[in-house]
Formats: sequence, C-alpha cells, structure tokens
Amino acid sequence: MLERWIDTGPLVVRLGQILLPGCLWHGDRSRAVVALTFDDGPDPEHTPTLLDVLARHQVRATFFWIGWRVRRSPELARRVISNGHAIGLHGERHQSWLARGADDVLAELEGMRAVLEQELGLPGPWIARPPFGWVRPSQVRRLSKAGYRVVECDVLPGDWATPANVVVERVARQARNGSIVALHDGNTAGPQVAETADHIITHLGKRGFGFVTVGELA
Repeated sequence: MLERWIDTGPLVVRLGQILLPGCLWHGDRSRAVVALTFDDGPDPEHTPTLLDVLARHQVRATFFWIGWRVRRSPELARRVISNGHAIGLHGERHQSWLARGADDVLAELEGMRAVLEQELGLPGPWIARPPFGWVRPSQVRRLSKAGYRVVECDVLPGDWATPANVVVERVARQARNGSIVALHDGNTAGPQVAETADHIITHLGKRGFGFVTVGELA
C-alpha cells in the first residue's frame, strides 16, 4: 500500500480540514495534551492487550466502535468502559457514508446509540467518526443537528499499512498540543496496536504531553 512508503496522512488531513470545517480535527493548541483514538473494535484478540498497555500507563483513550463487534463482545465492551475510556460510534459495519443519505447514516448511528445506552448504560453526548474518515458536509450538518459531534484527526499515521516503528516515528514527528491521533485496534492494524500505543505513550510522555479523551480535548 502507498501508506507504507509515503506518508499521505498530512495531505489527507489538510484537505479534510479545508473541505470539512464542521468536524473536530484537534483541540486547544495551548494545552500540552493529546487524544489517542482507536477505531474498528472492540476486537477480542487485540483490544485486551491494548487495554493492558493503557492501564499500565494510566492513559484514558477514546474508542470508535463498530456495531456488530460490540454485540459480539459485550463483556469486552464493558471492560473498556469500566476502565474509564470514552466511546464513539464508527458505524454498524464499517461501510462508507459517501454514497448514502444523511438520514440513512443518522438512523444507523441511532440504532447503535440505543444499544450502547440500553445494554451498556452509556450516556451522551455522542461522538462519531465516519469509516475511512469520509463524510459529506451535508451529513456533518445533519448529524450535528441531531446532537452528534463528527470527529476526525490531525495525526493519521496509516497504521493499517505501516510497521509499528514507522507509525511511532510519524506520530512523534506530527503530534502537537491538542492533537487527535487515529489508530486502530481492529482489522489489519490490530496485531501491532498494543506495541504501537506503548511506544507512542512513552515517547510523547517524555516530551511532556498528557493524554485525554476526545471529550476532554473538545
């Protein structure tokens, strides 16, 4: 994949910020804090080891979940919540929103929200991240009216296609005050996510960064 050899993240982020100013791309640049986010879980194989790393460093992160994965692993979902991490929505089956109507996307998220509220006791306010980061301005406006904050990121290291050491180097180079870092604990990036997070937290911590959830950052 292109991301393995060329760091396309900064260009993708910059274009997104221009085209989608209604999304949350980063937090306050005056605060030396970073929000680590993890997409595509919960994954019964990879999320537990990631949780161990986060607990050891006493870091709270934000997880953007896939609906069917939550229903498959409810006890793991409860463990993530009980560890104090924040939860966002990432769609039912990681299906792109671009070819769909805004009301269709909202209905999908509302279904996930009902499950998380009723089965896991999660309250709002609610945040969502579009699969692949792809979303139309009309969808952002519709979700905003319904009470959802659409969250993107300003550090996109391509961990789904890039070795852990390269991911860590990219995050270390690009992270700034208020950054939102997009990582993945499911699918192809899952096997290396615990190692990657461990090194990122250690490196950024030595530089004086603290770690917060997206909600705290916003």
